[in-house]
Amino acid sequence: MGLMVKLTKSLVTSQKGIVVSNSYIDPKISKVLKGDFYRINQLLLYIVEYLWHFAEKRRLDIICELAKEHPHHQYIHFKINGVAHQSAQYIVSYLSNDTQHQPTNAPEDPSTALSICRGLVNLLQCGVSVKNIDSNGSSLIIRFMLSKGTASGLAHSHHSDHGSKTLNKQTILVADSNPINRSIITTIIKQTGLVSQEASDGVSALQYLEKNPIDLVLVNHHLPVMDGIQTAHFIRQKAGASLPIIAMMAYPIEANDPIFAQSSLNDFLTLPFDEQQLMNKIQYWLNKKTPPEQQAPKRTQQLYDLDRLDAIAPGNKDFKQKMVALFKSVSESSVQELKEALDKNDEDSVRRIAHRLKPTITTMGIDSLKQPITDLEKGILPQNEKEKAILNLENVLTKVNEELEKMEW
Repeated sequence: MGLMVKLTKSLVTSQKGIVVSNSYIDPKISKVLKGDFYRINQLLLYIVEYLWHFAEKRRLDIICELAKEHPHHQYIHFKINGVAHQSAQYIVSYLSNDTQHQPTNAPEDPSTALSICRGLVNLLQCGVSVKNIDSNGSSLIIRFMLSKGTASGLAHSHHSDHGSKTLNKQTILVADSNPINRSIITTIIKQTGLVSQEASDGVSALQYLEKNPIDLVLVNHHLPVMDGIQTAHFIRQKAGASLPIIAMMAYPIEANDPIFAQSSLNDFLTLPFDEQQLMNKIQYWLNKKTPPEQQAPKRTQQLYDLDRLDAIAPGNKDFKQKMVALFKSVSESSVQELKEALDKNDEDSVRRIAHRLKPTITTMGIDSLKQPITDLEKGILPQNEKEKAILNLENVLTKVNEELEKMEW
């Protein structure tokens, strides 16, 4: 939780008129906890970003409490106090997909923060709730179950990760209009001994590059003033062919995609990415190596991949069994709902169900369904292609469930 507090404090200085404090961190919280902290930080920061707009008295207070202790894991409550009650209720109903209980006249999401948060909540399998406190506002509670670790394991992790000794003092320019993205990325980068500089748009990135040496550029595809592709083009003109430029994309693309093939980019990362993916890309390009996925011959695509579950709760067999059982129930009911919506030619329901199912498919690592479920979610398929996509979805999910039933725990 220390990283989250550090990031929050660094962000609040730019929010005029809003005071964000961190009054308490429970000393009983284990010093070493294992989990997907990159995405946990993303979730918490995006929620705080949203709540800045609806603080009851222009003040938010953040506390971290130990809610429950178990031999191998802890339940942590991350509480944000001072939230307008209606906004807190809206967040809870939105993140839990509870459209029936969303309050009337719900506040609009002033950014894409909550839509990203909903995917992260599904991925992390955390809980959200609201507690009405007093006239100073309500408390929004985010609940995480995290496995306990050891100091020796942490030391080994820091020593072995990312080959940081080879990366010291090289400079990364992070061009992204979202201050949360920049703060998370730069914090990760600095932990490896690299130097990080920030730009909020393409023009600022170019201005910085004119006066300062840079070893690698991370640029978000969606930038104001000029987009990431245009920015990369002008950077390439100024810096030449030797400077690695990596785009951060909101959707996956292939190496032969015109957006990539005809651009000045060397590589790309699909948002949201994790810390390991980010540092792998940076390390390979700073060492002027081709990323392994471009070197290696294509492998047969796996039916599913439970690595994401291992990252969320390493070594927690009960959690994985629970998630697999939940996946079976959700996937079967969702396919049935999709077929019924298709029969009724109810496009809105098809898109809504696909949107709800998409994070589950991502969590289970079913990469072959990423594009079909995205197409259904966007509603871009003609009727005959929609039928094929849902049939393919049903067949693949059936095979996944059959394979999972054979798994020996």
